[in-house]
Amino acid sequence: MFDQSRWACRNARIVQDKSKWIFVHPDGKEEIVENLSKFCRKHSLNKAAMYEVYHGKRNHHKQFKLKKQGD
Repeated sequence: MFDQSRWACRNARIVQDKSKWIFVHPDGKEEIVENLSKFCRKHSLNKAAMYEVYHGKRNHHKQFKLKKQGD
């Protein structure tokens, strides 16, 4: 039999682990974003390039910078 409470706890952990990103726009404005893919699509950014910015392999991508909230 399916245990509903176990499933609910598992989904709660997934929601809590959701990352929040801080994008720094070319004009210096900071924006907190929960959905990296959606933000990249909206601003014509390459998600892989933004991960490289985050990990320090690149300084910026199209003048956008990225850091994870809490870093």
